Amino acid sequence: MSTYHFNSRTLGSKIHTEATGTCAKGPCDYRANAPGAAGATAHAFSPWEAHHIICLKSIKAFGDQIKYPQFQSCILEIEATYRRTDWCINQGPNLIPLPLKKTYNPLSPNKPNPQQPPASLNLNLPCHNMHHNAKLGYQDEVTGALKRHVWDRIKDAVDNATQGQAHYSEAAVLAAFQTLEKRFNAIIVSRGRRRGGVSVTWGMQGTTSNGWWLPFSMASDVVALARPRLWL
Repeated sequence: MSTYHFNSRTLGSKIHTEATGTCAKGPCDYRANAPGAAGATAHAFSPWEAHHIICLKSIKAFGDQIKYPQFQSCILEIEATYRRTDWCINQGPNLIPLPLKKTYNPLSPNKPNPQQPPASLNLNLPCHNMHHNAKLGYQDEVTGALKRHVWDRIKDAVDNATQGQAHYSEAAVLAAFQTLEKRFNAIIVSRGRRRGGVSVTWGMQGTTSNGWWLPFSMASDVVALARPRLWL
């Protein structure tokens, strides 16, 4: 079972999938690499966190024998293809700076004052700590996308290859990663604009009937609406 992250210490590895360490792609400080950042205090809003668009837990989830037993027969192939893929999880295309709940409401989780909205409302970005790790939330979505676009395809190639035939290329894996980076970046931005954005729904708090929390959530509409909130 693969339970580790690939890094510069992984023999023959071009890929870097952990938050720490370095690789040939250059500095791997994900906070400094977040777009617009020139260090940990570069952003106009605070506090903030650098979000990995393809998540740290998602990238290695194929090794979970309980959730993904189907990949255990080809796990060595997935690992080998990963090692040949020249991609770093800590570079700008895979990062976006996101606010936290307390960025919008410094008193979070206490009741905010809708009559005194914070200046940060013009961000219209979801909160990094709202439904990122929820069941079927953002991280699960990314994991599902990796399953469909990377691991399933490697397994299919292995299962249907003739003897001596190459299975799946690192170029295809890299292309899938790059596509998912762009796709989920766009998803994150669009979710922060739901219902007109956080600047519109801030004053709608205090009820669970209007979905005011949608633009604050990283999850899909269905998942977020299933978790109603009175206050941020």
